[in-house]
Amino acid sequence: TVIFEDERVPLRAKKLYGLISSLTQKEGFCWASNNFLSGKSKIPLGTVRRYLKLLKKLSYIKYEINKEEGNHRKIWITGPGGKSGENPV
Repeated sequence: TVIFEDERVPLRAKKLYGLISSLTQKEGFCWASNNFLSGKSKIPLGTVRRYLKLLKKLSYIKYEINKEEGNHRKIWITGPGGKSGENPV
């Protein structure tokens, strides 16, 4: 996908994107917490936070936080590598 050719995205952010992409395969989104993503990817927690913000800024992912349900977050793959129809508009 385009993200792997995007020089603005650090290598470990691409690894994180790949993990999120694999987690969203079944339902089109995932509920993964920063701690879960950090543990699975072996990327430090603070770095995961920065990379998620970067991936969102560059429109590779979208996430929404539901404060009414205890700050649960849904993450979708969007942008050039996303799957149309599975992402909220």
